[in-house]
Amino acid sequence: MRETASEPVSEALIGTGNVDVIKTLLENNNADISGSAMGYLVE
Repeated sequence: MRETASEPVSEALIGTGNVDVIKTLLENNNADISGSAMGYLVE
């Protein structure tokens, strides 16, 4: 797992729709996740 993930990388990972990938991203305390990406996940 990467130590950090920028917003563009986070959005690309979320865009895969892969639940395991998204779960790992959300568990990464150093990931930068934009408000719009987080909103998409909450919906």
